[in-house]
Amino acid sequence: MRRLRDGNTILLLAYVLIFFLFILNPNLFGNTYNVNDSLNILHPRDTLEKMMKHFNEKGIENLRKGDYENAEKFLKKSLSIKKKILSEKDIRVGNVYFNLGVLNQRIWKFKKALEYYSIAESIFKRIDNDYIDIGSIYVNESFIYRVLGDYQKAKNYCNHAIRIFQKQKEIDYNKLYKATFSLALISEYENNYSEAIKLYKKSILIDNTKNPERVLNAYSNMAICYDKLGKIETAKKYYLSSIDLGKIIYGINNPDNASLYMNYGIFVIEKLKDYEKGFMLYDKALQLYHKKYDFKHSTISRCLQNIGEYYERVNKVDSALYYYQQSLIAAEYNYNDSNVYSNPDVSTVNFNFRILKTLKNKSNAFYKKYLFENDLKDLYASFNSYMTTVSLIDKIRLRYDSEHSRFFISENEQNTYNSLINVSLKIYSATNNKAYLDSAFNCTEKGRAFSLLASIRSYEAKEFGGIPNRLLKKEHDVFRNLSLYEELIYEEKKKDNPDDLKIDIWEEKLFRINQEYEKLLNTFEEEYPHYYQLKYDTRVVSVPEIREELEQDECLLEYAISDSLLFIFVVGKDFYKVHSVDIQDEFLVDVQRFSEIMGEQDFSSSMRKTYMEYTDIAYRLYDKLIMPCREDIRGKDLVIIPAGLLSYLPFGALLTERVDTTVIDYRRLPYLIKDHTIGYSYSATLHFSGPRITAQPEKELLAFAPDYTELVASSQQEPSFLDYYRNKLIPIPWAKEEVRKISKIIKADVYMDEEASEGNYKKNAQNYDILHLAMHTIVDNENPMYSKLAFTQNVDHNEDGFLNTYEIYNMNYNARLAVLSSCNSGYGKLQKGEGVMSLARGFTYAGCPSIVMTLWEVSDKSGADLMTGFYRYLKK
Repeated sequence: MRRLRDGNTILLLAYVLIFFLFILNPNLFGNTYNVNDSLNILHPRDTLEKMMKHFNEKGIENLRKGDYENAEKFLKKSLSIKKKILSEKDIRVGNVYFNLGVLNQRIWKFKKALEYYSIAESIFKRIDNDYIDIGSIYVNESFIYRVLGDYQKAKNYCNHAIRIFQKQKEIDYNKLYKATFSLALISEYENNYSEAIKLYKKSILIDNTKNPERVLNAYSNMAICYDKLGKIETAKKYYLSSIDLGKIIYGINNPDNASLYMNYGIFVIEKLKDYEKGFMLYDKALQLYHKKYDFKHSTISRCLQNIGEYYERVNKVDSALYYYQQSLIAAEYNYNDSNVYSNPDVSTVNFNFRILKTLKNKSNAFYKKYLFENDLKDLYASFNSYMTTVSLIDKIRLRYDSEHSRFFISENEQNTYNSLINVSLKIYSATNNKAYLDSAFNCTEKGRAFSLLASIRSYEAKEFGGIPNRLLKKEHDVFRNLSLYEELIYEEKKKDNPDDLKIDIWEEKLFRINQEYEKLLNTFEEEYPHYYQLKYDTRVVSVPEIREELEQDECLLEYAISDSLLFIFVVGKDFYKVHSVDIQDEFLVDVQRFSEIMGEQDFSSSMRKTYMEYTDIAYRLYDKLIMPCREDIRGKDLVIIPAGLLSYLPFGALLTERVDTTVIDYRRLPYLIKDHTIGYSYSATLHFSGPRITAQPEKELLAFAPDYTELVASSQQEPSFLDYYRNKLIPIPWAKEEVRKISKIIKADVYMDEEASEGNYKKNAQNYDILHLAMHTIVDNENPMYSKLAFTQNVDHNEDGFLNTYEIYNMNYNARLAVLSSCNSGYGKLQKGEGVMSLARGFTYAGCPSIVMTLWEVSDKSGADLMTGFYRYLKK
């Protein structure tokens, strides 16, 4: 899609005038132009138009040939003349910026390429926001974001390019094809293989040129997608069809067939288990690649990595390491060390996913070599390679502003963190060097709730990075608009018959707001260096720092789970250690079932069976999760940092010993909560970073108990999507009694019935030490940012009565405690590497350090009694 642009002519008289100026002052256009070197201007008729056109054509010619140094030199000469004789907003100037963007994109100088594209876009927008070449810019920018792994942003740009192409009076199907194919690639990279196949097929239908190469590309990628979906026979058919088509189009031994052989080789080895044939296909692909590319090329790097994987599969680890090292050398321009114990310097590496993948392979291969030969040197080498890998992950993911993209990399790299933890602890066990125990804990923290930590640090960077209030307000407004349109689109798409026209209008608006947001964040980074420093802080809390913060009667338990091991890090005021526990699949089944039992409402049927199952699982989990460190934590208050499914587990309900089940009596069971006060956090770094309270609130407690009687239907002719939620709101009789009783224990301002509105909450929440919300919760597991707290409805002119998670993110609390006295307020989607995406998470981001929440539905009367007791003891 990175097409090249030719300049146009302008009025000859203007050029003649400026030509004579040039004759009088040759330096008028800077020092980059040398008449003798570039053109033989022998006669006055050789105008600046001719020079400009010559430089432009030479630049494009060199760009096509791949001579990027000369291409840049000539394009800049052309730009220098154009900027002097034309307006800087002239489309012909925009064309040069476009081509400079293409040039820098090709040499992977992505930041510079995006800068040039941005200038070209601003020039083209003077013609029309939907000017066709803006769509071409967006496709190119989408490519850059895809390479950087920011798939959400890549998708946004690609979708908007498609919208622009479809709006043209005469549709350019060539451009539309390329954008659709690019969108398919993004879906494939996101592991959304079914969507990718659909888009690849669509791209073939769009291509009105019926270019056989495009059919080949689609077939080749569809083969990979069917392979990933486990549709072996279909995948094989497409792999073989691709190879046959490649031979017809390119010839039998053409280098353009190399990737077809390599992809089929992966399939043959991984799915058909024919290692010999697979290796032959790899070797053939490598020979063809060498015909076309220099050694330093990403495709050669990928092929070498695959050969390394082959050798690792057949347990020839030394050969695997050799090819992994060669793959690293091929992938990184400035790296040439063939010693397998050497790794690239992360500070000089670009955002290179090829290096990241190879480093992970290399780290694992060294660990296997250690298991075969029991040489500590190899275990250290595995550790060093994993440390380099994690440093590169940090460098990549910190650049993402999209939470969706941060989630993607956190989820996909969780195994990398677990592997480094395992290797660190192996070295610690062998050497008793506590530096490696520290490293294991540090890595546990690195893989924990990164997106939430990054969001909070970004917030703090805005707060303390010297950014003026006017810009912070602008950012606040932009974020709110972003969230608003995202919700409108999300809710419309959920309908049985969504309005495509509405979605299109809203998506276009959302794209523009996203662009505005990106520019604002770039301004923050470029003009406020302290903000940049704070935002990109990758530091996590250390064990000595935790021990400094802990009281004598406190202990921190942090869990990490790998395939067959449970790691329990135990940190006290005067000690720290780790326990490794063998686990099987049954362990996670127990965790899942325990959570289900705790949430069950009907005890009338199978009461004894449920009781026996509960007590049995509750003790089995205690035996795995607490028993190994029971002596370490005796008499201590606990701060628990759960991992994965453990985030749904109420540890206090575990049983510390086996019980007699002949009599059903839940009250007398030996619950863990009877031995320990228990609190939870997303990560130790977040827990010990201190509350983000900017002002000490003067008032104690703010309590809300809304009224849901006599809800008024929407006045709009077409019902709002919110009416669907309003229809589910039934009165909570004991909620008002709950806040009345609380207000008699702690001095409180109480808002009930119509006064318990969203507007009153937003206006007052910042002024209180404790926030108490007794109301309905609407949990959206598909998109947790749209989970809602339901205030009194139909009383606000400016608010809709629902406080979304994304709105909580946009608030700033000074409260030390929020009590979410509503059903399922702590429940939500489990995001691998991040934890539970609940409403409570939003309060953490907004600056509230302590949250009381529920993981299941609660009777309003028993909930009121529980809360009354809670505040009575809190008062003490």
